[in-house]
Amino acid sequence: MDDLLNEAFIERCKSGDKEALSTLLATIQKPVYNLCLRLLQHREDARDAAQESLLLICRAIPQFRGHSKFSTWAYRLATNHCIDRMRKRKWTTVPLEPHAEVHSEGAIPWRGNGPEGEVIRKETGKKVREAIAALPEHYRTVVALYHLDDLTYSEIADVLNLPKKTVETRLYRAKVMLRESLRDLSEKGEPLP
Repeated sequence: MDDLLNEAFIERCKSGDKEALSTLLATIQKPVYNLCLRLLQHREDARDAAQESLLLICRAIPQFRGHSKFSTWAYRLATNHCIDRMRKRKWTTVPLEPHAEVHSEGAIPWRGNGPEGEVIRKETGKKVREAIAALPEHYRTVVALYHLDDLTYSEIADVLNLPKKTVETRLYRAKVMLRESLRDLSEKGEPLP
């Protein structure tokens, strides 16, 4: 994504080039939606949040200074928007739905073949998603950005406007919490991702 969104291209968007802006939106639409879906865990809310985030990005693009990658900047706007939505609704838990768009990329590996292996993989994946959804918001956000969106610690720090060490600490604590909540899976001999 960042290869296409180079400095010259972003300058075209800033200057009001409608074709460039259309290309920009087409390029970032799916990653922004997937981020919103991972954070909000609800398709309709994610769709709305993605639309609103894209609008925010379009309006704010003249303020993009290029101090970070464009994708990091766009993720920061979308993440902040999702966090604002969660706070307004005062969500303490999130509804769980299987999301094919999100989980097909990060499918739970399972060595078993056939229908039994598939059932076990799906059940394990469901339990992992439930455990991630049960994390406090600040841990869930870091886990989503790191493991699902493949951002580096530095990129997450930029997106969330946090020190890099705080990101590392939150990710470590989230892993400890997940390990504890998924302990029953490993005790049953089921594979953990």
